[in-house]
Amino acid sequence: MKRINTFQNNIYKIITLVLIIVLSTSCEEPKKDKPKPETAEVPTPSCGAPCGVPEITWDLPNNTCVGSIPNQEVINCFAWTNFIALNWESSDERGVADTLVTANNFGNPGNLKPTVWESFLQREDVFRDSPPANWDRINVKDYIKSIKSLGELTEKLSQIPDNKILPTDESLRKLKSVLQAGSEAFLIDQDTSLVWYEVKMNKDEYEFIMNNKLYDYPTQREYANKNNGIWLPSAGTDGFEQGAMQLKASWKIIPNAKFDKLKKYYKISKAMVPSWVKVKEVDGKRVIVYGPMTEVYLGLVGLHIVRKIQPANQFVWMTFEHDWNAPTENAKEEEMSVAMKENGGYNFFNKDSKQPINTISDSLNIPSQIVRIQQNAIPKDVKGLNAYVKQLIAQTNSNSVWQYYQLISVQWPESPVSSKFNDGRNVPLQTGAITPVSMANVTLESFTQTQSCMTCHKYASIHLNKMDASKFKTDVFASDYNFMFSEAEYNKPKVDKK
Repeated sequence: MKRINTFQNNIYKIITLVLIIVLSTSCEEPKKDKPKPETAEVPTPSCGAPCGVPEITWDLPNNTCVGSIPNQEVINCFAWTNFIALNWESSDERGVADTLVTANNFGNPGNLKPTVWESFLQREDVFRDSPPANWDRINVKDYIKSIKSLGELTEKLSQIPDNKILPTDESLRKLKSVLQAGSEAFLIDQDTSLVWYEVKMNKDEYEFIMNNKLYDYPTQREYANKNNGIWLPSAGTDGFEQGAMQLKASWKIIPNAKFDKLKKYYKISKAMVPSWVKVKEVDGKRVIVYGPMTEVYLGLVGLHIVRKIQPANQFVWMTFEHDWNAPTENAKEEEMSVAMKENGGYNFFNKDSKQPINTISDSLNIPSQIVRIQQNAIPKDVKGLNAYVKQLIAQTNSNSVWQYYQLISVQWPESPVSSKFNDGRNVPLQTGAITPVSMANVTLESFTQTQSCMTCHKYASIHLNKMDASKFKTDVFASDYNFMFSEAEYNKPKVDKK
């Protein structure tokens, strides 16, 4: 009997313990599900009126967008709006956006169709030893087969026998698509591939050149002599809606083995480029040797957009880069994102490399080591604007490649000078108090970052030969900060008289 009572007591103890646990648990507040983390909203940038904040649209901002008295914030927003519109998918009409493409398709990965600016004519299409190409409709299917021949580089090199040596002093002047302007240097990525360059112009600039036959060597000089130089049209003047615009792009080769992985992060196009490039010295001169042409995928890593609008007679100079080009000098090292790891790190920097920083080399099998110098560090307000636009792009199309690009800076004239009063015709031209003073793109001015766009472009002119100099008022006519005009080849005398 005692054993039974002991057993019952144990049962009562267990039941009592269970009841205590149940009752104590029921007194607690019910546990709430942990809220899912939300993407923090980025503050809306101050862009002023009438431009407003950037939107995902094909509509290129017009001349009135920046207002009569712009400031840096307004100009920065203007730059992003230009970038978005110019990188919209092109229609079959050259330089015109395909308005049937919706915003949620902006920057779809692997889309090889040309953007609006890619459909523009190249410098070599206009300034060459034959009549300029027509600004006509483009065939998208044909374009995809041979996107961006990179101008005369493709045309000329395809006619050159293998291993033929080309002197850089004359012949290579037309083939600079592999050399940076100013430094005449190569840029090599971490895959030891060369970076390639191209220059484009919009329809307003093209029509101004064609209407005045400025592609023609003797006519160009007569025009400059009569008009005290060459002055390109601004947006909203003389029927030119966009104003003169030039773009310069830098492209890195995307290896076929990495295409599927990297197409998520880069605007990619196809092009024909030499399969190899070598540097030699012949009779004390640096010469370049090109291999046979081959088709490759190219990923956009840098883009200059230069546009003439009122009141910015000295142009607005906008520059963009891919996010993963290079770190900023002395900046705190940040942990790489999963996407950046897929890229293999920075395109033009490796922290373990022993190569000197920002140094020119003719070695084509050693990657360049590039950092953004501190004086060109992206300003805090531009970083904020970049974050806002990137979030906007990602919200519109989470797969868009354009969320991996950033505005670096914008130069514009705070005190613009009218072409009529800009030293008449001679260089160097006035700069209109260009601001900010320092600006560089690490893929386009890798080795000349202490300079800025206007440092060189104020000297842009028509260089007359000795025969011309005796005939005209001056031997140096200004060409409105544009170096293209010195490339005029059509009807150029074969041999200049001494």
